[in-house]
Amino acid sequence: MERLGNLLKSIDGKGYKAYKEISGKYKIKDLELEILNVQGDPFASPTLFELTINLRRLLDNIELFNNKVRQVAFEDYLLRELFEKIKLENLENEIIIQKPSMEVLRRTAINIKGEFLHIKYYMNLPAKGRNVLGHSALKKINDYALKIEGFLVGFDMKKARKHVVLQENIEDLREQITKEKIKVFIGNGSILKKDYILNSPKTLEKEFILKNGEKIKGLCIKEGITVITGYDFQGKSTLLQAISRGIYNHIEGSGLEYLLTNREAVNIFAEKNRVIHGLDMSSFIKEENRARHYDESCASSLISQTANLLEAIEVGTPLLLIDEDTSVVNFLYRDKNLKNYLEGIEYSVPFIEKMKKIYANYNISSIIVTSSIESFVNCANTVILMKNYELIDISNNIVKKEYSNTKDNDFSITRRKVNVEKTLEDFQGKKYKFKTCGTNFISFGKEEIQINSNNYIIDNGQLNFIGEVIKKIFSREELHEKTLREILETYERRFENEGIEEVLDTKNGMLTFARKYEIALVINRFPKKLYIDEV
Repeated sequence: MERLGNLLKSIDGKGYKAYKEISGKYKIKDLELEILNVQGDPFASPTLFELTINLRRLLDNIELFNNKVRQVAFEDYLLRELFEKIKLENLENEIIIQKPSMEVLRRTAINIKGEFLHIKYYMNLPAKGRNVLGHSALKKINDYALKIEGFLVGFDMKKARKHVVLQENIEDLREQITKEKIKVFIGNGSILKKDYILNSPKTLEKEFILKNGEKIKGLCIKEGITVITGYDFQGKSTLLQAISRGIYNHIEGSGLEYLLTNREAVNIFAEKNRVIHGLDMSSFIKEENRARHYDESCASSLISQTANLLEAIEVGTPLLLIDEDTSVVNFLYRDKNLKNYLEGIEYSVPFIEKMKKIYANYNISSIIVTSSIESFVNCANTVILMKNYELIDISNNIVKKEYSNTKDNDFSITRRKVNVEKTLEDFQGKKYKFKTCGTNFISFGKEEIQINSNNYIIDNGQLNFIGEVIKKIFSREELHEKTLREILETYERRFENEGIEEVLDTKNGMLTFARKYEIALVINRFPKKLYIDEV
C-alpha cells in the first residue's frame, strides 16, 4: 500500500479528476487490490474495486466448488454472506455490492477463478468540495478492503455446505425430470403465497430419489398441452406466476426450492405499442401483402402477443406459458357462433387453431390458464382444476368437444438475420452507450426501450448484462447476416464455458446472467431495425 499512499499524498488537495492516477494493482498484506473505473467527479458513479483473496484463507479444500454447479452455488452463498454482513454493520452506503435475490444466478460480484476469490465492489472516493482528500481515501480503501476479507474469513461452513447441497439436489432433479419429458415439477409443500401450500393430486404425482438419497414427491406436468382452469381468485394465475419463476433455482426458505420449470420456458403476453421488425407472421395474420415481413411501429395488443409468441419460437423455446389475464381474447380463441358468421373474412388466426400443430411438428408444449375450459379442452393432454389453491386433476372427467374445423393449420418459424453493418459504428462508438433503470427500462443513446413487467428480468444486473451483450453482438462485423438464434446460442455456450466478464471483455461488478430469450426481447424492441430486410 506504500505506492498507493505516495500517489494519494502527491494528489492530495488537487482537483477530483486527479484520482484517475490511482488506477492499478496494489498489495494489502496478503490481498491484491485493483482499482478500476475511477470516478471523475464526487457525484459520478462510484469507483470500482476488485479484491482478490487466496481461497486457502477461507477453507482447506475445494469440496464446495469442485464442479460448475457447486461453484455457482458457493459464489452465491458468499455473496449473500458478504451482503448481509455489510448491511448488519450499516455500511451499505459505503461498500456497494450487488444485492442477491431469492434466485441463484451467475453474477459478477463474486467469482472463483482457480485458487482465488475475486470480489467486486464500489466505493465513493472522499472529497472536500471537488478536491482530493488523499489521507482519508487511503484509510477508507485500506480499512474496507480488510473489512471485506474479515467478513468472509471464518464463514459458516455448515450453512455453506447446506446451500451448495440444495443447489446440487435441484440440478439433479432438473436432470431427472428432463429425462422423463416433464416440463414442470411442483414439489409437495411448495408455497405459492402465504398460507397456501401446494400438494399434488395422486394421478399426477411422481417420486424422485436424489443423489444424496433424499426423496421428493410432487406434481408433474409432462410435455404436451396443459390447461389450468377454475373460477376467479382460486389461484390459477398465482400458480402460473410461480411456474414462471421455476426457470430459476431458488434458495432455502423461498418456498419454491423444488418448483422447477424447463429453463427455456417463455411467458407469452399482450402489450401495447411495441415495435415489430420484419417478422414472418403469415402463420397467424392473413394480410398477404405484409404478413411475411411484418413491420409495425406501434402494434396493437393482438399483434404484439402474436409477435411475442413467434419471437420466442424463433429463438428456440420448447414451452409456452399463457395466462388469459395477460392475453387478448382474440389471440387465444374466437367465439364459436361469431366464427360461423364471419368465416372467410378473419384478419387473424387464434392460437387455439395452431397449438396442436406447433406441438406435433415442433415439440413445443403449452401451459394455458383459462376459465374457458370448453374452448381448449379438446386440445389438452392434461386439465388441472384450481379450487381454493387445491390442485385437482380432471383430465379424465370432462367431455371433450371439438372447438372448430381448423382449415388453416400451416405454421412457419421466422429465422431473421441480424444487420450488424448498419449500426456497427454506432455500437462501437459512444452513440449507443446504454443506461438502465430497474428491470423495465434500458436506453442506447437516445433509443429508449420500455419493457413489459411480464418478462423474466428479475434484477437490474440482468438488464446491464443484456446491454453489454447487445453492444458486443452489434460491434462484431463477422456476425453480420447470422441468425439471432445462432448468435445467442453461441454466446450462451461461451458464457457457460468461459465466464461472463471474459466473454464480454469487461470489468463490472453489477452483471447478472440473463437467458437468450430476454436478450432477444430487448433486441426485438429496439426502435431502429436491427435485422436485414428480406426480399
